[in-house]
Amino acid sequence: MLNAVKILLSTALSVYVISNIFYSTEPLRARALFILLVLVLAALTVDAERLFKSVWGKLWAALLVVATVLAYGYVVVFNNEILKRVGIPNDTDIFFGVVAIVILMYFVQRSTGWAFTLIVGVAIAYVFLGKYIPIQYGGHGGYTLNRFMTMTYLSTNGIFGSVMYVMFQYVFLFVLFGKVLEYSGALNFIMKFSQAVVGWMRGGPALIATVSSMLVGSVSGSAAANVMITGSVSIPMMKKMGFSPHAAGGVEAAASTGGQIMPPVMGAVAFVMAQFLGVPYYDVVRAALIPAVLYFLSVAVGVYIYAVRSGIPAMKRSELPSLRDALKEPGMLTFVLGLGTLVYLLVIRYSAPLSAIAAMVVMLVVGSFRKETRINVRKLLNIFKETAENFIGVGIPAFAVGIIVGALLMTGLSIRFGQLVVDLAGGNLILLLIMTAVMVIILGMGLPTAIAYILAVMVAASALTSFGLLDMQVHMFILYLACLSMITPPVAMAAYAASVLAQTSFWKTGFFACLLCLPAFIIPFIFVFHEQLLMIGETQEILVAFVTAVIGVILIAYSTIGRLASKLSLVFRIAALAMGIILITPNLTLNLIVLAILAVSLGVYLIRRKMAKQQTA
Repeated sequence: MLNAVKILLSTALSVYVISNIFYSTEPLRARALFILLVLVLAALTVDAERLFKSVWGKLWAALLVVATVLAYGYVVVFNNEILKRVGIPNDTDIFFGVVAIVILMYFVQRSTGWAFTLIVGVAIAYVFLGKYIPIQYGGHGGYTLNRFMTMTYLSTNGIFGSVMYVMFQYVFLFVLFGKVLEYSGALNFIMKFSQAVVGWMRGGPALIATVSSMLVGSVSGSAAANVMITGSVSIPMMKKMGFSPHAAGGVEAAASTGGQIMPPVMGAVAFVMAQFLGVPYYDVVRAALIPAVLYFLSVAVGVYIYAVRSGIPAMKRSELPSLRDALKEPGMLTFVLGLGTLVYLLVIRYSAPLSAIAAMVVMLVVGSFRKETRINVRKLLNIFKETAENFIGVGIPAFAVGIIVGALLMTGLSIRFGQLVVDLAGGNLILLLIMTAVMVIILGMGLPTAIAYILAVMVAASALTSFGLLDMQVHMFILYLACLSMITPPVAMAAYAASVLAQTSFWKTGFFACLLCLPAFIIPFIFVFHEQLLMIGETQEILVAFVTAVIGVILIAYSTIGRLASKLSLVFRIAALAMGIILITPNLTLNLIVLAILAVSLGVYLIRRKMAKQQTA
């Protein structure tokens, strides 16, 4: 019975989101109905196994459902009256507003834990108690409950604000898109394609994990979910070929994390960024491409060097599917045509929601011609149900972020906090970037990437732009580091999921993932000074920046992982690291000097190798 109710609600939610793209209603009413459906589902999903074991648990769940329907249904039903008396709420408005916020806080705590719940609580407390703080330390003149409720509950600024809009219009649809892709057999094609393309190389299973996680991660929206999808296949394969358990888990965690910055979907965070920047989605994807390529290059090179250093053999071609067999996989057409349709429509500047819906229709139509990829009614209902359940994890904290955003906007703290951070950094941009990076990674502990990104942008973006940095540079810097929090202990959700699958130490897994991604931790600091890596500038400059960055990333990976043909001494490691960092920086003269040194070094190495072979012959 419970499962049937969840399927019914999930179907209603999915149909409502899709229909709203074509037949939208008033923004406040539409968003209130969306959060109502999500929270009712959460009441039946979050902690459901524990709650429904007892009569009291069932009564509590029923109470949550009724309270949610009343608190958010009030806005849906009385939308017009609320708008007429905007700024002067009555007692009923205040009562239901308090109930709505308490319910949301409850679900935030159940779905994310106490840390983020306390952050939201502090934001609310600051609105009412900030008047007791001296102005020079971030205080304000004070705000009434009426003003707070108007901002948070009775307008499209707080809970129903821009963050909610992005979740409603974009993120939910792309979670649905990922599920349709999964059920259409695309995952089988991705795994076989990855095996055929890179499986035969040294470190083949790890390279398979890298390629498959990159493709799946770009649409899955969650690093941890990506680990569970691809890691269940790739981690046992890596361990079988000789990778230590923590290395296998670290590779999968690193690769899955990078999927969130890989175009075209970027785990739906790209849509949040496009909304914040007020630019077309295509501009965000374009800026993200080179940093994403460099990220996966660092992982792939690190994996290859580790395999050579550890003496891990290549997989036999007889154990791998051929490229022809992979291309014959039933899910190939649905993947290529579905993703191709999405990318094409986005490039010609169709809206992201319409592009996603069109791509899903293409996948459903193409998949219907083969039994293996056909999505029948039962599969479709499961897609709706899993989409809603997956969305709850990112949607609920996002709704609560609206409270924080409302508090920051109302009190003006975001602007003053930015100036405070600049003062703490002493006007030093490098120090400010380091402080921001640490803050973003801390915010990302235990929170979805999109939420960590939004919070960091609200408190740090103005400080960075005050130094003359472009908005795109600042936002990409924050997003990149928010993604890396998924593999950075002590929380590191992607590393934790991978360590469970690999049956190994979480700390070792997280450390190895960070080691593989060391160039990725450096890259955001570079494109802050080198906008060409975000494809901003002349084509020739962008190409030069890309080529030198590729060589630089390879050198950094070489220096951190170790040896190729022989053991790498500490001096050579330091030299390789220094030259790699220089090559990523925008100094053409230094780049040319380093390239000349590399060319001479490579020539000397090849000559010595040839002479050694002649002597042994």
